[in-house]
Amino acid sequence: MPMKTYTFKTNINCENCVAKISPFLNENSQIQSWKVDTQNPDKILIVESDLTENQVVEIVNKAGFQVKENLNTNTKASFWEDFSVWKRASKNTLNCLIGCSIGDFGVIIYCQTYHPQMSMYMMMILAMTAGLTTSIILETILLKLNEGFNWSQSLNTVKTKRRF
Repeated sequence: MPMKTYTFKTNINCENCVAKISPFLNENSQIQSWKVDTQNPDKILIVESDLTENQVVEIVNKAGFQVKENLNTNTKASFWEDFSVWKRASKNTLNCLIGCSIGDFGVIIYCQTYHPQMSMYMMMILAMTAGLTTSIILETILLKLNEGFNWSQSLNTVKTKRRF
C-alpha cells in the first residue's frame, strides 16, 4: 500500500496527551511520522503511514483519544480501499438479512398455516414488522455478545444504524 498522509481533528489537547499517545504511534513500524498541533483549536494530528485510515483511527482510539473528523479530501476513497471495512460490512449485512428472514418467513408460514383467510396485504405488513423486529433483536444480541457492549449501547447502536 502506498504511503498516505492523514490529517485529523482530535481531542489530543496538551503535551501530556501527546506523551500518552506517543507509544501507540511510535511502536507501529508502518507509521513513518506523526505530529500533533495542540495550539490549533482543532488539535490537528497528521500521520504519514502505510496503514489505512481506519487502522490509524483505531490506534488513536486504543490510546484513549478520539478522531473527531478526517480533514483529508479522500475519505470516501479510503473506505472503498479498506478490505477490513468491506469484510465487517458484509458480516453486518448478513446478520441483518438473517434476522429479517427469520421474522418474515416465520410470520408468513404461521399466517398461511393457521390463518389462510388473512389478506395478503395484512400478511405482508405483519411479515415486514416481524422481520424488522427480529433483525433488531438479533443484531442487539450479537453486539452484546461479540463486541462486549452493554444492552443499552447495543440497542442504541442498532437504532442509530437504522436511523430511528
